[in-house]
Amino acid sequence: MGRTSIAAAVASLLCLFCSAAEAMPCDVKAYRSQDGLTAELNDNGVVVTWAGAAPGSQMRAVFILQNGAPLIRELASRGGDGTWTPILRDVAPDFRVVSGLRRITDQQLEPLKKLGTPITQAVIDRYKWEAFWDAPLRVGGIQKYPGPPKDGIGSQPGLPRSPEEIHNSVVTYAVQGCVVKTEGLRLEVSFPGVTLAPFSGRLQYTFYKGTNLVRQEVIAKTDLPSVAYKYDAGLGHLAARGVSAVWRDPSGAVVMNSFGGGRNSDPVPVQTQTRLLALQTGHGAVTFFPPPHNFFWAREISTNLGYNWYRKDADGFVAAGVRQADAEAGPGQSGRGIQDFRDNFALYSAPPGSWQRMAVYMLVQPGDGLGAIDSARAYTRGDHYKALPGYQVMLAHVHAYFVRRLK
Repeated sequence: MGRTSIAAAVASLLCLFCSAAEAMPCDVKAYRSQDGLTAELNDNGVVVTWAGAAPGSQMRAVFILQNGAPLIRELASRGGDGTWTPILRDVAPDFRVVSGLRRITDQQLEPLKKLGTPITQAVIDRYKWEAFWDAPLRVGGIQKYPGPPKDGIGSQPGLPRSPEEIHNSVVTYAVQGCVVKTEGLRLEVSFPGVTLAPFSGRLQYTFYKGTNLVRQEVIAKTDLPSVAYKYDAGLGHLAARGVSAVWRDPSGAVVMNSFGGGRNSDPVPVQTQTRLLALQTGHGAVTFFPPPHNFFWAREISTNLGYNWYRKDADGFVAAGVRQADAEAGPGQSGRGIQDFRDNFALYSAPPGSWQRMAVYMLVQPGDGLGAIDSARAYTRGDHYKALPGYQVMLAHVHAYFVRRLK
């Protein structure tokens, strides 16, 4: 995202909590109150209370609406002493999308031709979504075989890609109310009226009884015919005083940033171990991590591109979350330069009318950032598959270029 877009987004955040909360009518037809998982509606918003991970503990989230934007007034916890401790106050969801044009590739077309399949526009529109050697954000240059046909095919333009194909967007809101829904041991609070161009839909929070976990996501769709995209998600507008970002680097060393320097005009990518970064506030911490099983599209190599980010904004506010990189990066592999892999950075596919879920998980709890990170590892099993009696874990295909580099 360009610097101007980030600056405009940050400027719009700075006075989010300056005015009084608006009335927030809510649809509660699908809500069912249960012990340890409740939602309370009042004139100023929604209060969700649910049972936390520790025995006897509770969690609370308070949402308000200002200028059509849903905001988090408070994320708090309560232990056995009955006192609520606000871990985060006055924060805002932070989402951005970068999108490009999905193209079918020669790798897909050649088998179809050998089978005698006529390459019609309907065939292109059916199969292009499974492209592996597509790189929608790589502007300029002719992609090598087996990428998209350089002269184009059907309504699909040829190469090179033009800058006009790439679109950067930050989330905007025209929310007028919410929907509260009970799903078993989960509670969902959603806010229709969200635009994250080229997508439109809703912002949704999911709370899980018996955990300190919150899922924040934009659920949205587009009607455009060939959208491929990536997203960043997290929280912003957190007052910086007393706040530090904490993570472990890929070697396991602990790193801390207390935001003592100047502002960041763009989000700062962070190469973290197991994709976990925490903001500790003095009252507790929130750890950000991506959906463990569907955050990565297929890639040729497994370089850590930095899947977390933080940002220090003007006037003493900070933000953090999860991200996807704009391009492949890293050293050459066994005589092959990284440019050989930049043609394989396919992004997510968004067929017209399909609902896309752009999610970030947040683990909110008392204590420091490292403790919060260690707790979050339980939700990804420390990057290990769960052992199942009578089964073996099997991996079918690996490009172990790092072994060649060591040799």
